[in-house]
Amino acid sequence: MYDLQTVMDTLKESAGAIKKVGSIAEKVFGAKWRKAQADADAYAIDTIADTMRRNDDMKITYNNGAVSIEKKEYDRLLDSARLREEQETVKQQKNIEAMFNYMIEELRKASKVSDEPVDEDFVDRLVENAKKTNKKELQFLWGKILAREVVRPGSFSLRTLEIVRNLNKIEAEMIQKVATVALKHGKQYFLVAKLDLTFKYGVDFAVLLAMEECGILQSFEALPLNFNIAVNSKIGLENNNEIIIIENKNQTNCTLRVNAYKFTQAGQELLDIVMHDSVTKFIHEYALFLRNDNPNLITEVYKILEGKENGDIIYSEEPVKL
Repeated sequence: MYDLQTVMDTLKESAGAIKKVGSIAEKVFGAKWRKAQADADAYAIDTIADTMRRNDDMKITYNNGAVSIEKKEYDRLLDSARLREEQETVKQQKNIEAMFNYMIEELRKASKVSDEPVDEDFVDRLVENAKKTNKKELQFLWGKILAREVVRPGSFSLRTLEIVRNLNKIEAEMIQKVATVALKHGKQYFLVAKLDLTFKYGVDFAVLLAMEECGILQSFEALPLNFNIAVNSKIGLENNNEIIIIENKNQTNCTLRVNAYKFTQAGQELLDIVMHDSVTKFIHEYALFLRNDNPNLITEVYKILEGKENGDIIYSEEPVKL
């Protein structure tokens, strides 16, 4: 768990982040949030031990159809009820702090943080959902979402929070798997409709169907994306590491047709935070497919050097050897 000083040291380059994280921490953990976990754990252990010492056999009597529990047994049941509540509180506290730690790790990568405050209702909704999440895959998503909201408030809708809340561990893993082979043009993410290729990287029809049911994909039926490329112009299809540049050196305008599966708004928002581990071999293989399928266009792959805030991409001068 991070204590306050660790958080401040971690985020010292961003005063805006420090202020926001401090506010979120106070809201989530209370005024003494640094001691919350240790106090909760110690109290739970003491309570468990005390309850075990006083755990007698249950004594219930029936009289004319009515159930009666002896006073001693009532006290024991009350202790057990309190214990369950305390154990649940400790578990929820651990879940929140796991999410919080993922948020801090993500914020360490942020170079710029908006001065705009994070919406309190959004934080309340997210924390309420995150505290019930035991799986690290989902805690990771909650932490990434909250970090992005700190950096750029308004990045996620409440509808997206509901979709994440209903995900299970396997579905969360599927989203990250899909992200490894997703591509982007401008601000639009898409998944190429070429299952013979994506299948090699774990994205098959069953995954597509699950993603549609989760509300991540619009449909598991492919739709065409048509990119008009003027003479001496080019377009880019990128993942997190490299970009496919398709250039038109012909005497007339051309259209590049890409069959793709489109993501919902929630899918777009989630891909924006999990698309960090793209598969290099996939984009190379897809570039070769585009090159063979569109011999009238020049298709090359380049290393991404920097992504600008306005969406512009700076890439290497020399193409990658395919």
